Amino acid sequence: MEQIESTNETTINEFKKLDEKITNVENRIKFVDGEIKTIKNDVKYIREQIKTQEEVINSKFKEFSEEYLIFKKNMTAKLQKVESEYDTMKISLAINEKHLLERLKSMINAEIGMAVKGKEQELLMNLWIDELNEIISDFEKLKSIHPNEFSLRINEISKTIELFKQNLKK
Repeated sequence: MEQIESTNETTINEFKKLDEKITNVENRIKFVDGEIKTIKNDVKYIREQIKTQEEVINSKFKEFSEEYLIFKKNMTAKLQKVESEYDTMKISLAINEKHLLERLKSMINAEIGMAVKGKEQELLMNLWIDELNEIISDFEKLKSIHPNEFSLRINEISKTIELFKQNLKK
């Protein structure tokens, strides 16, 4: 009997230990369940935060897109206006430039006409003298060329001198 009692005591002790282990496991399960619930709540909160941030970002993006389209439309209109004004100014400048050049030409011609009035023959003479000096210097160069080419150049020079003579007689 003692042996039975000792076996019973051992069995009871083992049951107590087993009962303690089961209680420990149950407590751990309860703790883990609590942690899982906390994590689920945290995940739910994070998802709500992400959703809220997405909505804010989408709202800001939509607002930016609308502002950009308005800006682009306004800028396009302004660019077209500037291009139109530029074309108008370019045409106006070309016309004014042409008128200015015509006025300058006529003023310069009038001034030259007044400056040379009565001195036409003297100026022509100076021009012819300059050309004759050029012919003489060319004549010096002609001495070193072939006789046939020399003859052609002499004929040119004599024709030019004849033209001078005719213009002097006028």
